[in-house]
Amino acid sequence: MVVVRSSTRVEEEGKEAAVVVPAEVQEAIAMVESDSPLVAAEGFSKLSHATFNNPTDVPLHVTIAVDLADGCLAVGKEAAGAAGAVKAIVEAMERNISNGTVQEDGCHALRNVAFHCGTIISSVIVYPPNACCCAVQSCRYDAPNAVILRLPVPNLALAREQGAIVAVLKAMEAHPENEALQAEGCWALLVFCSNTEESAEVAKAHASIVEKAVATYPTNADIQSRGRFLTVLFTGAYVG
Repeated sequence: MVVVRSSTRVEEEGKEAAVVVPAEVQEAIAMVESDSPLVAAEGFSKLSHATFNNPTDVPLHVTIAVDLADGCLAVGKEAAGAAGAVKAIVEAMERNISNGTVQEDGCHALRNVAFHCGTIISSVIVYPPNACCCAVQSCRYDAPNAVILRLPVPNLALAREQGAIVAVLKAMEAHPENEALQAEGCWALLVFCSNTEESAEVAKAHASIVEKAVATYPTNADIQSRGRFLTVLFTGAYVG
């Protein structure tokens, strides 16, 4: 029996790889599921920390060097998604819709779990030559040993399927006076929608919420840039 181990996967020959969920992620999700808004918010923070820029799944026989100026590999975010993190965050936001702080932190946590989970990576060197990791969805060789990789996008799909997009929009709609929440909401929506047309279609039906944020906070550069980019995505005018 051949077993390949990586940061979040255990794969037996002839079987589909199983995602191994780190204890820190499990603990964070348990906190998010708490009925206490304070504990749930702490869980959001812990989950964001546990999934922030840690390396994706790479078999031991493959070494990858990444230029972080060009991009970074998706993290143990896949493990968090597989363990139910997206659903847990959405449900916590639904339970605490009147709590602006929980909504803001929830938007941040959802964005962090999905961010870079499906981003084109550049300046990647793979050894040995022509070896690709099991997480690669597609690759293009530009030079010997150099590839551009596109990783799977499981959490972006989960964001759409498990209500994360709608949860963010509801949070923005319920708390128009919370500027920080509006900024987090626009950022989360941009992460969800700029990578998949299906997600953009879901959010498009509620474009007025984004438009209201842009109109309400004309001096907030983050809301202006991300909100206006979202409106372009919703019209279908942007070609990536």
